[in-house]
Amino acid sequence: MAPTLHAAGGHGDVHAVALAGPHVDSHADAAAHGHGHGSVTLPTALNDYAELEAARAAELGVAELGLIDKLKVRAVADPINWIATLLFFGAIMHTFAAGPFIKLAHKFEHQQAKLAKNDARRYHQGKDPVSFKATCFHFLGEIEAIFGIWLIPLMLCITVIHGWHSATDYIDTRNYTEPLFVVVIMAIAASRPVVAFAESALSLVASLGKKSPAAWWLSILIIAPLLGSFITEPAAMTIAALLLGHQFYCYNPTPTFKYATLGLLFVNISVGGTLTHFAAPPVLMVASKWDWNMPFMFTNFGWRAII
Repeated sequence: MAPTLHAAGGHGDVHAVALAGPHVDSHADAAAHGHGHGSVTLPTALNDYAELEAARAAELGVAELGLIDKLKVRAVADPINWIATLLFFGAIMHTFAAGPFIKLAHKFEHQQAKLAKNDARRYHQGKDPVSFKATCFHFLGEIEAIFGIWLIPLMLCITVIHGWHSATDYIDTRNYTEPLFVVVIMAIAASRPVVAFAESALSLVASLGKKSPAAWWLSILIIAPLLGSFITEPAAMTIAALLLGHQFYCYNPTPTFKYATLGLLFVNISVGGTLTHFAAPPVLMVASKWDWNMPFMFTNFGWRAII
């Protein structure tokens, strides 16, 4: 159902039509795809926005809307757009606050430990009282949990605005192949046979330097990232980190050298995964769309990565 606008309607009319237009189309799309119960297909189709933006441009007497006007139309068309944007920026800011949250958690843990030390009561092993505030801040400081935490208010907002079935349909229609692929690959890469094989391969290179710590350091930071083009970047990162722990960090280098090594590993892993079109997640996402194959990757990016 294409929305219509009257030029004399003013902002109130365009806002009303913008709010109703994509919802009506989304309901029709949901019914066409078998989503019952009056659910709304999320995210809203771009064609719906194009019609609304064209109508708004006609009302303003311009050929095309500017960026700000487009954002305004889309924000009015579906409030989830601006709500999700704010929640996303909230999650980004939360990642920067993870460190202070952990420090607060440790502070409350120490306070609880002092209270427990001065307490005359005795508890069974493993039943010592814990600080609820410390536990909460510890959870808020877990990097892996941050975006999952902010997903909760997003799903609540979708449920309130569009209904429970729209929220569940949104979850059911996501593609979880890539995150599951990364988890499985990292689990396999951390298994003993794969680590032993990689260590043997890197050992051959390190033997050129008589397997000294410096030789291991160079082989891990040079060869392991290149292996990432064949066993995927997550696998190469996992194996390189494990081998650095076994062959380098056990010698307790200076903190500066430790962090510099990690930073160099991150950079090399990112560069080393460009020899093929299936190993690096960023390349994998665009390879099929842009027809990038292995010869293309090696001739355009791979040989430069090796150098």
